[in-house]
Amino acid sequence: MACGGSLKMLKVLREAGAKLNVRDSRGRTAAHYAAMASHTELLKAIIEVDKCFVNGADKDGYTPLHYAVQNSQNVKSIELLLENGSDVTLAAHDGTTALHIAATLAESAIPIEY
Repeated sequence: MACGGSLKMLKVLREAGAKLNVRDSRGRTAAHYAAMASHTELLKAIIEVDKCFVNGADKDGYTPLHYAVQNSQNVKSIELLLENGSDVTLAAHDGTTALHIAATLAESAIPIEY
């Protein structure tokens, strides 16, 4: 759904009339999958089409920011979402916000002293 991270494929699909707001059985859009996979450039291209994708929730209430934070190996995706209006206080159906996820990940980090 997120074009395998390919900007070229996204362009081809858009030129063919593909809609980026199509959701899968879990309610996820290409923006969710781009955030999950840390495809920052693809995520940027999707947001340029419509900024409403930054706060779009799936069936569990998770936004692209929730997934970007969970897969935080690429901080640039998180920064991109925040710069484009992603709301860190939006709670999923289980009450989890992106801030909760970030705090949990920070707590599990092991400090290294030398």
